[in-house]
Amino acid sequence: MHSYTKPNIHLPISLHDAIVTGLRVQPATSKLIDGVLIFEFQDGFIKVEKNDSYWTGKATVTISGIDFDYSHVYYFEGNERKEIPFSNFANDLKVNRLEIIDETYGYNQTKFSCILYKFEDDEYIDVEIHIYHFHEAVYQWEDPVE
Repeated sequence: MHSYTKPNIHLPISLHDAIVTGLRVQPATSKLIDGVLIFEFQDGFIKVEKNDSYWTGKATVTISGIDFDYSHVYYFEGNERKEIPFSNFANDLKVNRLEIIDETYGYNQTKFSCILYKFEDDEYIDVEIHIYHFHEAVYQWEDPVE
């Protein structure tokens, strides 16, 4: 009998509880799969080092090589699931607050489970972000502000 054990992933970055304060969307050009999403975190995210962790300063996560035909943002309101274009989602983030609750990574995939607090309506909605991409995700951050 053959066997393979898939190792558990221990990433040095955690986006759990991180607040997305902006999103820049660069659509794909022509028929190339070269779209880019840049998530901005004014208050940073969690950097994990051995048995310690700390909040970074201002940070970004850039995901490139995105195939927008297979990448989606879903808002869950009541019993409805609505697909929202990334450009509309980016505009929503200018006036609302998005907190990442969970992050999942797979073959050419990044998925975020989030809560969006809509200030105008004083309500919370669940948000799922599914990103299908062919390049690495690049995490950049500044030192924490003391």
